[in-house]
Amino acid sequence: MLQTANSEVPNASQITIDAASGLPADKVLPNITNTEITISEYIFYRILQLGVRSVFGVPGDFNLRFLEHIYDVHGLNWIGCCNELNAAYAADTYAKASKKMGVLLTTYGVGELSALNGVAGAYTEFAPVLHLVGTSALKFKRNPRTLNLHHLAGDKKTFKKSDHYKYERIASEFSVDSASIEDDPIEACEMIDRVIYSTWRESRPGYIFLPCDLSEMKVDAQRLASPIELTYRFNSPVSRVEGVADQILQLIYQNKNVSIIVDGFIRKFRMESEFYDIMEKFGDKVNIFSTMYGKGLIGEEHPRFVGTYFGKYEKAVGNLLEASDLIIHFGNFDHELNMGGFTFNIPQEKYIDLSAQYVDITGNLDESITMMEVLPVLASKLDSSRVNVADKFEKFDKYYETPDYQREASLQETDIMQSLNENLTGDDILIVETCSFLFAVPDLKVKQHTNIILQAYWASIGYALPATLGASLAIRDFNLSGKVYTIEGDGSAQMSLQELSSMLRYNIDATMILLNNSGYTIERVIVGPHSSYNDINTNWQWTDLLRAFGDVANEKSVSYTIKEREQLLNILSDPSFKHNGKFRLLECVLPMFDVPKKLGQFTGKIPA
Repeated sequence: MLQTANSEVPNASQITIDAASGLPADKVLPNITNTEITISEYIFYRILQLGVRSVFGVPGDFNLRFLEHIYDVHGLNWIGCCNELNAAYAADTYAKASKKMGVLLTTYGVGELSALNGVAGAYTEFAPVLHLVGTSALKFKRNPRTLNLHHLAGDKKTFKKSDHYKYERIASEFSVDSASIEDDPIEACEMIDRVIYSTWRESRPGYIFLPCDLSEMKVDAQRLASPIELTYRFNSPVSRVEGVADQILQLIYQNKNVSIIVDGFIRKFRMESEFYDIMEKFGDKVNIFSTMYGKGLIGEEHPRFVGTYFGKYEKAVGNLLEASDLIIHFGNFDHELNMGGFTFNIPQEKYIDLSAQYVDITGNLDESITMMEVLPVLASKLDSSRVNVADKFEKFDKYYETPDYQREASLQETDIMQSLNENLTGDDILIVETCSFLFAVPDLKVKQHTNIILQAYWASIGYALPATLGASLAIRDFNLSGKVYTIEGDGSAQMSLQELSSMLRYNIDATMILLNNSGYTIERVIVGPHSSYNDINTNWQWTDLLRAFGDVANEKSVSYTIKEREQLLNILSDPSFKHNGKFRLLECVLPMFDVPKKLGQFTGKIPA
C-alpha cells in the first residue's frame, strides 16, 4: 500500500549502519534479511538516500514488476499522475523546489515518449530529473528474430528485427547520462550510481533503462552502506582556481563602481550559500541587480538592490548598470527571455561572467573552470576593506505604482502583481506559466529567498498546473516553510487540467490563480488578435471543476471567481484563506487584451 507522506525518511547523512552486517539499519532497510536485494530495490533505496520521497509517473506493463518494489522501500511514495507528460512536469518542479532531484517512472515507448516534452524542458531549463524506464525484456533485445512487441516502433520493413534501443538514442539528446541495464549486477549498480550523480551534478536529466525481465536481478545490498556523495568534484589544481579568483579580486579592488547581477544558475546549481557569503562581505558597497531568473535571490527590500535588468525593456535600470565600472554576473543563464530578447548591452572589457559551465573575465572565456570552483574561493579571500563604496542608485517605481498609471478595468493583471508583492513571503514558491503574466515577472517586487519557478526558455504551455503538484510535494517531503502560488492561463490549463484530480488525491495545499481572459492572450498580442485559432471554449465552469473531480463537499478545495481588485486583495491577504490546508483556485476574470507592459514592448506593440 502507499506509504504516507508522514513516514520517517532519513537523509543520507542520517543513515546508520548495522555493525554486524555492514548494511543500513532496520529503519532504512526494514525487509532485508540477507546481503542481497533486487536491482529494483537498489534503485529505489538510492533515491531514498537522497532524501527524495516522491516518485512521479504512470504504470505500464513493462514497469510493473519494477514498480512493485517501491512498496518494499518504506518512506518512498508513488505519485500516480494522469499522464506521463504531467508527471514529467511535476518531477521537474519537485527537483527545482527541493534542490535535490525529481524522479519520473514510465514504461518504454508510449510512456517515455509522452514524457519527452517534459524531460526536454528539464534539460533546457536545468532541472535534475532522473527518468526510470521499464523496457522490453533483455531476452527480446538479444533475440535475432523479428518479435514486433507492443509499444515498439518497429523497422520500416515489418519482417526485419525491430530496434529496441531507438528510444534510448532519442533520450540521449535530452540527457547528460544514461544506463541501459544488462545482466551484470556489479556493472548495473555502478552505472546507476554514476547516472544519479551526473544528473545531480549537471542539473539535467539522466536515464536508467531497466528491462522488465531484470527487475528481480539480485545485487549486493552492502553498496548502500556508502551513500552517493552529492558534492562537486573537480580536476582543476587549487593554484589554478586561486589564480582565477585573485584575478577577479584585483578587478574588484581596482574599480570604484562595482555592480552585481544575480542570475538563475546560482539557484539551479545550489550555490546560494557561497553567493550569500560573498554578498555579506560586499556589505553595502556594491549595487545589486537581478535578471528575470535571478529574482528572489536578493530581496528587493535590500538597500542596494536597484532593479531587474531586462535590457532595452527596462532602460532606466539598464542605463545605470551598463554605466558601472565593473559588472560581475553571478550564475549567468543565457537565453532569449532572460536576456531581455538579447538586448543586454554590457561592454566585455568591464564584464566578469561566472557560469556553471565556464568563467569569462573581460572577454577571456575559460570552460575548464566554473563558478562552482571559483565562488567558494572568492568567498574566503574577498577582503571587504579593499572594496570601494560604489555610488548608490535609487530604486525606481514600478510602472503600475506611478501617479500617471491609468486603470482600465475592475480587475487587471497589475492587480495580481500588486497582490503577490504584498502577500508572497521569503519562503514561498511562485510558479508562472508561459502565458501573458510571464512578462509581469520582471516587474514583481519579491522578498529574499522567494523561489520563482519559470519555464520561459522551453516555454511549453500547460507546465504550471502539474508543476504545482511537484513543488507542493517537495515542500511537504522536505519539511520546507512557505506555500506554492501558481499563475496559470486558461488556455494553458486546458493542456494539463486532469492533474487537478491529483491535487485532491494527494491533499495539496497551494493557491492557483487562473487568468480567465478568453483564450491565448499572449498569442493574440503576437499575431491574430481576433483569429479563431487563438480562441478556446470560454464556457468552462472553472469553479465547478474540483467538484467534478470528486470534491463534492469542498472538503479538500475551495474555488472563487474574482472580478474586482479589492476582492482579490482581500482574499489573498486573509489568513483563513491562506492557511486552510486546502487547494485554492481563484478564477480571475480579466479583459481579453489586458497584458503586462513588457509583453506589449517585447512584441513591438508599444515602444520600449
